[in-house]
Amino acid sequence: MSKTSRRKFIQSAVALGAAGCVSKAMDSTAVDPTKEADTLAPLEPITPADQFFVTSSTLPPDDEWVASWRLQISGLDGDDVFLSLEELQSFDAEEIEHTLECISNSSPYAISNGIWTGIRFKTLLESFSASHAHTHIQMYCGEGYSTSLPVDVIDDGMALVWALNGEALSRSHGQPVRVLVPGRFGMKNPKWIEEIEMTSSPTLGYWEARGWSNTAYCLLHSWIHAPAPGGTISQGGGDLIGSAFCGSIGISKVEISDDEGESWQECEITYPGGANVWTLWRFRWSPSVTGMHTLMVRATNDEGLIQEDGPPSDTELDGYEALHRIALYVE
Repeated sequence: MSKTSRRKFIQSAVALGAAGCVSKAMDSTAVDPTKEADTLAPLEPITPADQFFVTSSTLPPDDEWVASWRLQISGLDGDDVFLSLEELQSFDAEEIEHTLECISNSSPYAISNGIWTGIRFKTLLESFSASHAHTHIQMYCGEGYSTSLPVDVIDDGMALVWALNGEALSRSHGQPVRVLVPGRFGMKNPKWIEEIEMTSSPTLGYWEARGWSNTAYCLLHSWIHAPAPGGTISQGGGDLIGSAFCGSIGISKVEISDDEGESWQECEITYPGGANVWTLWRFRWSPSVTGMHTLMVRATNDEGLIQEDGPPSDTELDGYEALHRIALYVE
């Protein structure tokens, strides 16, 4: 069966079985979003690969698919290009620090940051003098997933990567190769990529056809990672730690409020991150009274945009918009 025929067959099978597919397929080493925050590993600038969050539309491709993998680039002005993993790795690679966040992220559990090894797609096209006259890219993956983006993402830094934090990608993270797209939520950074097709029009991919955003631009977000919500601390106070992220725009400030937004106190930036890389922060909270307190966090990006509060449930399916809150008891 040809790759194109196989792709159409898998897409049909996935569509028929969509009601039973796994929307968040967590491997045994991934963060479990049902657990309290105190089970998270210490928040480090670079997330260890075995703690990197995992979200998938279904289960990964099998061993046979990985063993026979080749990348097909189609829709060029000329013949299609086919590359094995070894051929792809023969080009000059670079290390890319890049944060991934799930579009359905309503807590600090589905955002992670890593150092990826790979090649910019623009560099790859230039290396074999490939040209095209199309406006969009359609990406197809080994388990039947697909998504589409404007060709502008090539100049923005779209990359093909095969390693995370110096180690070959695990199966759950996209072995052998996945795509990174700056400024977009994880659904536009597909795993198990097998074909990239240049086209003249956008199409709806797996999640887009189910109502999720077709642009999936990262929103301005900030999170309290620790302490655990519902925990108890002494009146002497303690440290809060967390992250902030705004896709291709860096973060200039993070603030904490313990009075439902009546006043805000600035946090210490412990890892400045930058474009496409999260910012980490710390805040020493010293409550003046005992009892239950609600803390909330907000961020300001490098363009001066201040994160605003939104509804706790997102009906537009384009990303969570409410400020993150946790309740702590002071004794």
